[in-house]
Amino acid sequence: PSRGGAGSGPGGPPSEVDLVTLGEHVFKINCMVCHLADGQGQPGQYPPLAGSPWVQGPAYRLAMIPLGGLSGPMPVEDQTFYGIMPTLGPRLTDQQVAAVLTYIRQAWGNKAGPVSPAVVAAARKATDDRGAPWTAAELMDVRTPDLTPATSPATGP
Repeated sequence: PSRGGAGSGPGGPPSEVDLVTLGEHVFKINCMVCHLADGQGQPGQYPPLAGSPWVQGPAYRLAMIPLGGLSGPMPVEDQTFYGIMPTLGPRLTDQQVAAVLTYIRQAWGNKAGPVSPAVVAAARKATDDRGAPWTAAELMDVRTPDLTPATSPATGP
């Protein structure tokens, strides 16, 4: 079943402000217990989101983490974390995942751009048949697909 979310207005995609507001709400419900309100995580267990190269890196790769989960050693800066990130994909829509990722990419001094629901949908498609959480090594091998919408060739008169 599709987990895509509706836009915030009639026929329009959610604005970045809407994504950040929704993302903060989703974060508080699903992520804050491990990553904490200040995004600093818990030493040795749950990595910080503040200043994280994973958070500020490719949006497609980042989307795969909440969609598919994560286990095994997770290197962030000069530390390694061993907590397990649960799979949130079945519980959250593409819009909710895009929102929480947009929020964490712009909170706590992070300065990465927003994540669109289309990027999350593409990552979801790549994770739907996966039966195990990702490892950091597997995610490092992920290449962002070309997500440019296909255009139809111009037709003559």
